Amino acid sequence: MSETRRTPEQIRQRVREQGWDVVSVTAQAGIPPHSYTAGLALGGLHAFIVFGFSPDLARPVLSDLAQRVRDGEHFPTNVGLEDVLPGMPVVLLDVPRVEADHYLAAARGCAPTNLRALQIVWPDGRDLFPWQDGYDESFRGRQIVLHPFARTGGRR
Repeated sequence: MSETRRTPEQIRQRVREQGWDVVSVTAQAGIPPHSYTAGLALGGLHAFIVFGFSPDLARPVLSDLAQRVRDGEHFPTNVGLEDVLPGMPVVLLDVPRVEADHYLAAARGCAPTNLRALQIVWPDGRDLFPWQDGYDESFRGRQIVLHPFARTGGRR
């Protein structure tokens, strides 16, 4: 996957200076654009990833989450959160390790051991999530949901 216009050394430099960086990846062959944090694992924290956002939208959202977890805030998974995106609920889902290794390549390079990640999953225009009945199927191509229960339409 192609990270947009930054070298691994530039990413590592930003991680050294700030504690994290936001890496954006362009859309490719059926994979929507996505952005993720790199460097948080050095502090024992989860990385974050979001699909379907432009880099200009993803960067402030991911940077806010990164700063909040560095400040000690903990985020629950598998429940609706109202304070991540303005005016829109999201759900954070654990990302399976194999998916994290694949989609968060630069973060993997900044992780001392196993990379742990949380995906920000956003709803359709009616605030329904991909695993809920009635979800607008036209949104499916805009974000890949990495957690297996959500891909199969199962519920937790």
